[in-house]
Amino acid sequence: MLTLPASPVTINRSKVERPTAPEQWAPRPRIDARLDQGLARLLTAIVAPAGHGKTTTVVAWLRSRGLDAAWVSVDSRDAMLTRFAAHVATALDRVAPGVVAPLFALLTAPDRLAPRELGEMFGETLYDLDRDAILALDDFHEAGSRAVGAFVEGLLHAAPRRLHLIVITRDPLPFPLARLRTAGEVVELTGADLRFSPEETGALLRFEIGSDVDPDLAASVQALVGGWPAAIRLVGIGLGAGESRQPPDARIARHEQLVLDYLAEEVLVRLPPLHRLLLMGASLLERFNAPLLETLAVVQGGRVGRADLDRLRALELYREIPGLSETWYAFHPLFRDAFRRELERTMDAPAIARLHQGAARRFATTGAILDAARHLVAADDLQAAATLIESRLDDAFAREDWRSIAAWLRIIPQEELRRRPELLLASAWVAYLSGRDSHVAEVQARLRDPAFRDRATDAQRAEIALIAGETDVDPQTWLAKAETAIEHLSPSKRYRLGYARMMAGLALTSMGRAEEALARLAAFTDRESTTIDAASIRGYFGRLLVLWQTGRLARCEQIAADQLQLAQMNRLPISAGWGAAVLGLVAHERGDLACAVRQFEAVIADAERLHFQCVREAFFAQILTYEAGGRRSEADRAVARLREFCLDAETIHQLDLVDSCVARIALLRGDLTTARRWLETSRPTLLRDDLKCIEHPLLTRAKALLAVGAPEGLVEAERLLAEFVNFARATHMTLALLEGLAVQALLHEASGDHAAAERILRESLAMAAPEGIVQRYAYLGAPLAPILRRLLDQHDVGPHARQALRALESVLAAERAAASAADAEAPGLSEHPLTARERQVLNRLALRLTTNEIAQELFISPATVKHHVEHISEKLGVSGRRAIVAHAAELGLLSDEL
Repeated sequence: MLTLPASPVTINRSKVERPTAPEQWAPRPRIDARLDQGLARLLTAIVAPAGHGKTTTVVAWLRSRGLDAAWVSVDSRDAMLTRFAAHVATALDRVAPGVVAPLFALLTAPDRLAPRELGEMFGETLYDLDRDAILALDDFHEAGSRAVGAFVEGLLHAAPRRLHLIVITRDPLPFPLARLRTAGEVVELTGADLRFSPEETGALLRFEIGSDVDPDLAASVQALVGGWPAAIRLVGIGLGAGESRQPPDARIARHEQLVLDYLAEEVLVRLPPLHRLLLMGASLLERFNAPLLETLAVVQGGRVGRADLDRLRALELYREIPGLSETWYAFHPLFRDAFRRELERTMDAPAIARLHQGAARRFATTGAILDAARHLVAADDLQAAATLIESRLDDAFAREDWRSIAAWLRIIPQEELRRRPELLLASAWVAYLSGRDSHVAEVQARLRDPAFRDRATDAQRAEIALIAGETDVDPQTWLAKAETAIEHLSPSKRYRLGYARMMAGLALTSMGRAEEALARLAAFTDRESTTIDAASIRGYFGRLLVLWQTGRLARCEQIAADQLQLAQMNRLPISAGWGAAVLGLVAHERGDLACAVRQFEAVIADAERLHFQCVREAFFAQILTYEAGGRRSEADRAVARLREFCLDAETIHQLDLVDSCVARIALLRGDLTTARRWLETSRPTLLRDDLKCIEHPLLTRAKALLAVGAPEGLVEAERLLAEFVNFARATHMTLALLEGLAVQALLHEASGDHAAAERILRESLAMAAPEGIVQRYAYLGAPLAPILRRLLDQHDVGPHARQALRALESVLAAERAAASAADAEAPGLSEHPLTARERQVLNRLALRLTTNEIAQELFISPATVKHHVEHISEKLGVSGRRAIVAHAAELGLLSDEL
C-alpha cells in the first residue's frame, strides 16, 4: 500500500490498476460498437447480473481500441465517501497528471461540501483536462451508499465533455438517468445485451478448449446457460480438446459443479437466506411464476414481496417463457440442474417433499393438474396424485380432452394405476381414442380378474363392457350392453353417457331400426341441449353415424356441418374432427375430390387431439383421392405419414390395415407384384368395424384375388364376397353393401356370367343413385367399365350409371398419365421417401445409439423404433444397421442432423 502525502486515506494500488483481459476473447462487434458510442457521451452504464462478462467486455474493448482509462475497482469499504473519492482522484491522476492535489484538497477541507456538491466540484476541477479521459467504476454496486451515489450524480452533472464515465454494476444505478437520457448523454447495456449468441459461444469455447468446436456443442452450451459468458467459460475450462466431439449432454454434465461453485461464490453469497432457498426450491419446477415462488416461501417459513421477486428476477438466472397469457419463468437448464443438486445436498427428503406438495397445491388451484400430479408423485404421495386425477377425469372427458388425461395417467406408476378401477377405466378410454385396442382388452381382463373384480362397481363393469369389443357381439347384445351402461353410469360421466347413447343408436341401426335410432338420438339431443359438451353432442354424432351407415348422405352432410360448427364453438376437438372428416367423406363419395381433400387436410393437421379412427379414415380417403387425381407421389407420402402416425401412436396392429390400403393402391396402378405379395401374408377376418371404414381388408383381398385370376383364388374370392355381402345386408351397412355388390359383379364378369354381373351391379347402382355415390365405383378398375357400358345401352338405367362410368374413366386416365410419368423418371429413393421420424431414427443409428437410447430420445417405444428401422431398411434396400447408415451416407441422407 502507498500513502500519498496529501491523501486523506490510505490508497490501495490494486484498486486503481486496470484488470487484464483474457488473452483470447470472443469478438463482439455489436458490443464494441455500443461502447464506441460512449466515447461521445458522458455516461456508459453497464448493468447486468454476475457472470455476464461486464468487466472483461470493457477491458477487452479498451485493449482493442488502444485506449487508456482511469480505473477504480470498487469494494464494500468504499461505502465511505472519502475513501471512494480519494481512489477516484488517484485513478484520474494516472491519466490526467496534476489533478490529484486539488481533488485531495476538496476532501480535506474543514468545511467539506455535501456529497453531491463535492462531486460537482470534482467535475469543475476536471475542466482543465487537455484531452479526453475515461473513468471506469467497476463493481459500483459494492459501495452501496447514498453518499457515493450522490457524489457520482454530482460529478456527472458538472463534468466536462472530455470526461467519459463507465459505471459497471450488478444493481440499478442509485441516481436518476432521465436528464442524461433526454440529452442523449448515456449509453446503456444490460444483461440481455451482454449474453452470448450461439456464434459467440462457439468462438469463446474454441479459445478455451484450444481446438475447433462442434456446432452442436456450442448450441447446447448456449441453450443450457442462457448465453452467460462466465458459465460458458467455466464449461470450456472443464472441457478438454479430446472431449469436444463427444455428445453435448455427456460433455456438459460433468462440469456442472464448476457452475455451481461460481454461483455460490458470486451470486448466492450476496443473497438473503430466504432468496437462496427460493432459488433452490424453484429448481424443482419446470416453470414457475410469482404466486408459486410466494408459495415456496411460505413452505420454507418466510414471505416474499414484490421487491424480493424483482431482485431474484434481476439475477437473470431464469428467463420469461414467451407466448403465454400469464408471466411464467423457467431456469436456464444448467442453472436449474446446479440449484437442484445443491438442494438435494443441503435439504433432507421430507423437506423437499413439502416443497413438492406446496407446489402441487398451488398448481391444483389453478387447474394445472399435470404439474400438480407430477409434484405429488415426486413427493411420493401417490394416493393424493391418483385422487386428484380421479376428481378431474369427468370434466376432462366432457371437454374431449383425452390428451391431457393420457398425460396425467402416464405420471402414475403402473402398479398404482392397476389398483384403482377408475384410473384403469380412464386408461381404457384413452386407449380406445388413441387406437390401442389391445390395452382395452387388458383392462377388461383385469376387471374380470376375481382378485380385482370385487373392487369394481357394477357401473365400472358396465362401462368396460360398453367400450370393449363391439365387433364380437351381435347387435342385440351390443344394445343390451349400451342400455346397461346408461342405467348404471353416474350423471357426472358425461362423455361415457353420450357414448352409450350413441352406441345404442348404432346397435339399433344394425338391427334394421334406423328410424328408431334417429328418434332416440334426437330426443337425447333435445333433453341435453342446454349444455353442449361431450354428452349432448353425441346426439348429433350418433345420428351422423347412423346416416352414414345407412348411406343417406344428404342428411348426413347436414348433421356433420351442424356438429362441426357446434364442436368448434364449444371447443370439442374429437367431435369437430369427426364432423370435418364426415364432410370430407361425403364429398369424396360424390366425386367432389377438391372439397374432400380440404376437409381431410384439416383433420390430419389436428391429428394429435382427435380420435385415432377419425384420423385414420381421413388418411385412407386422402390417399384414394390423391390416387384418383394421378398424384402418386402425394399418395405415397400420405401412406408414409399414416404409417408413421400409427407407429408413433403405438398402434402397431393398425399397420395391417395400412398394408391393405397399399395393396388396394397397387391394384389401381396395375402393380400385381405388390398385390400378390400382400395376398401371401394377409388373412383378414370380417369385423363389424371394418364395414364402416373406407378400407375393408377382406374386400381388398377379394379384389386382389380377382386381379390375379388364379382359379383357386376366384373360389376364395367368391366365398369372401358372399360373406361380406351377407354380413353387410344383415347389419344394414348400405355403403359397404353397395361396394361389395359391385365387386361381386366383377367376379361374375370374370367367370363369364355377364347377365349376373349386370343384375348385381344394377342393384348396387340403385342404392347409390339417390345420394349421388360414384367414387366407390371409380376405384374398381377397368373390368367394371364394360358392365357399366352394357347397362347404359339398356333404356331403363338412369343417369347415375353414366356418372359412375365418368368417375371410373377419370381415375383410369389419371392412372395412365401417372404411369407414363413414372416410366419417364429415373428410379430412386424418391419413390419411397423417408418420413421425418424415419430420418430422426436414421441419424441416431449413425450415432450408434441403441434401440432403447433412440426410444428415450424420441419419446417413443423400442418396438416403434424397430418398426421404423424395418421400414428404413425396406426403403433403402439394405439390411443391417451398418449397411443402412453406409447407404444413407452415400445418398446424402445424414446431412440434416450430422
